Amino acid sequence: GSDVREAAPVLAPFQQWDANHYLHIARDGYFPADAGPWTAGWDNREAFFPGYPMLLRAVHVIVPDWTAAGLLISLVAAWTCRGARGTSRRAGSRRSGPG
Repeated sequence: GSDVREAAPVLAPFQQWDANHYLHIARDGYFPADAGPWTAGWDNREAFFPGYPMLLRAVHVIVPDWTAAGLLISLVAAWTCRGARGTSRRAGSRRSGPG
């Protein structure tokens, strides 16, 4: 079933490129209703790894808008990477000693 709504205007810029492929995988799975590479107009969704779509589906349980759920995942991932980078920089500066 297609319960995907158009993104709110503020979220529309984030619903581009591979976002729709991941959204379709999260919503419908890789091969919904006997569709697949043998079907005309197939979108090659089997080329995408399953980690992000699984996470998107889980977050969508809490955040009802698919695009907002995807954006939240991306922001948390960026924030986590930034924190890890800061931690490794501090650890590196302690090892190297005074300038």
